[in-house]
Amino acid sequence: ELLQSQNQTYREKPNLWEIEYKNWKTTFENLLKILKEEERRRRIEKEKKKDADITTDKVTKKIKKAIENKLEQEQEALAYQFRLDKEKSEAERKRIAAEGEAAANKIVNSSLTPALLKMRGIEATLDLSKSQNTKVIVIGSGEDGLPLILGNN
Repeated sequence: ELLQSQNQTYREKPNLWEIEYKNWKTTFENLLKILKEEERRRRIEKEKKKDADITTDKVTKKIKKAIENKLEQEQEALAYQFRLDKEKSEAERKRIAAEGEAAANKIVNSSLTPALLKMRGIEATLDLSKSQNTKVIVIGSGEDGLPLILGNN
């Protein structure tokens, strides 16, 4: 009877170990779900950070390239402006030189006379006669009254 009464009690009340196992199993499953969810969340955050780093790196490279391009274009513009300024200065220098030469020619032309030209021709003839390269000098007058020089083959 005692045995039957214990069997009856066993059948009526669940085993404490079974209850504890079920509680532990439920707790473990819940904990496992929480851990998996946390791992999934961290993986997503890691991917977002990786994507953000890649995007930031790409943006940084684009910004760097844009800055380099801008600086290069500014240097090209400065070089072009320098060349323009240099050409303007050269043109101004040539203009001033031409004006000076024109003024000198005007002065010289106003002072040139047939007598002066004849004197210069005589001086040139004397210089040629002293030159070792001159072979023959014929003194006489050509159409313009200057000596004729022959033999300079």
